[in-house]
Amino acid sequence: MLMAQRAARLHLLRGAAVAACLAVAGTTASAATGTSTGGVTAPEAGVTGYLRIAGGSQTAITAVPWQVRLKLKLNGASGICGGSIIDAQHVITAAHCTYDGVSPLANSDITVVSGSSAFDPNQNSMPANGTTPPDDPVTSAVSSIRRHPSYVQSARDATGPSEDRDDVAVLTLSAPLTLDGIVRQAITLPERNSDVAVGSVLSFSGFGVQSDITNAIDGRLRRLTDMQVLNAVTRIGELNAIYLIATSDSGLGCSGDSGGPLVTGSGSSAVLLGVLAYGEECKAGNTIAFTKVSPAEILDFVNGSSTPPPAPTGGRDILLTADRSGALPLRPGRVLTCFPGTWTHSPAITVAFFDSAGTVLQEGSAQTYTVASADVGKRIACRAVARTDGGVGRTPDTSSLPAVENATAGVASKAAKLSVALRVRTTEAYRGESVGVTIRMYSRASTTAKNAQACVTVPTGWRVVRRGGAKVSGNSVCLKTKSLRQYELLYTTISIRPGARAKTGLTKVKVRAAADNAAAAFSSRTFRVF
Repeated sequence: MLMAQRAARLHLLRGAAVAACLAVAGTTASAATGTSTGGVTAPEAGVTGYLRIAGGSQTAITAVPWQVRLKLKLNGASGICGGSIIDAQHVITAAHCTYDGVSPLANSDITVVSGSSAFDPNQNSMPANGTTPPDDPVTSAVSSIRRHPSYVQSARDATGPSEDRDDVAVLTLSAPLTLDGIVRQAITLPERNSDVAVGSVLSFSGFGVQSDITNAIDGRLRRLTDMQVLNAVTRIGELNAIYLIATSDSGLGCSGDSGGPLVTGSGSSAVLLGVLAYGEECKAGNTIAFTKVSPAEILDFVNGSSTPPPAPTGGRDILLTADRSGALPLRPGRVLTCFPGTWTHSPAITVAFFDSAGTVLQEGSAQTYTVASADVGKRIACRAVARTDGGVGRTPDTSSLPAVENATAGVASKAAKLSVALRVRTTEAYRGESVGVTIRMYSRASTTAKNAQACVTVPTGWRVVRRGGAKVSGNSVCLKTKSLRQYELLYTTISIRPGARAKTGLTKVKVRAAADNAAAAFSSRTFRVF
């Protein structure tokens, strides 16, 4: 599931959360129990203050001296976000933290608190902005706000990979901080267009809520040290070049943590890899999205550019085909072609062909691969990498082709025969509305079809709404089975929806059925799109 389907902003700013914001400002407020906005459950009437990061451990600012807290003035109320010191006079945060709804905040609406391990939401239970030495809280005014030039604030008070892209901003402080390396330290930025390996274990810190349901007040800095990087290609799709996706078994960033740092290393060797953008419900095991700092689309902006180069977007429609119209069997000498899909900004493409064990058979600019004798028994797939000056994007892996057979094999076993069809209730499709399509595949020969699959190609501008047990890979939805006996019927119903980019008029939806021991079968249905 792409994260956009269940994403919410992670700063406690508006809507039902205003009651807590008002409380931080020392104003009495009430809210209806159970109301939620952007995935944040409102506190009960009379509950005051902010909560803390979900899970993790309480920590001191000396462990994360780059961490700052943004105090935000919002329509007479207050809110918080996280941020990081990148030099004595600049702080990086999320761009959405610099807005109240769709209205940009003024410089005077944001103050930055550094050198503090805690804050007092009630202003009576601990010294203002901190606890005991070595805490040395300093509150700084903001003299300017630079928002990424491609960032556009969402009017829906929610965020996702396809909206609010480039969610990053840089604040200039009115006076430089004294960086003592103890409670205030600039964090190093990553190398330009460098990558972060899937499985990397990173840390994250913030002053945000402990739960989007709980109402206990804390106000202390907390840290997660087991944030594991996930595969952004499968989690966020075409925009994987500019996002990092991570999860933790011990907690998750939550409301009030937006703009906070995802970090590798510690102390003077710490490097800022991500800025918290949005995530799922605040609980351990869920996923969270960070704006990736290393792509030049982001990093050049942070370093002062007003026209950073764009990273590539696309690759969803990658396709692997074989010569002779895909006729089986595959044997040495056959030529495979990996079409890397559609991309923005004309990237340089690198294609890798690999087997089901993950061994790379060929990698480079060539998009074709000639099957070798050493490939007998292997099932081959491909993936592509797209590079521009602005960043690096990746495609999903294609489905593997049937296993390569020996060219000198004796008498071939009796072939199976497949039939495939698409059934629909209507051939009229309206953009923004789903249509049901039933995939039906059956065997017409006495021989059992092995590793049979029927794959529907989803047209450009359409998306899969319900897959009905089928598997989605790129722009294909595939119904699969290891064996299909004579006259056995395999079927499922999927829902697909033409979006705003879908072409109007006649559009053909195609299906292809194949098996290891059967020639391909084809069918299609034509829809009129309005």
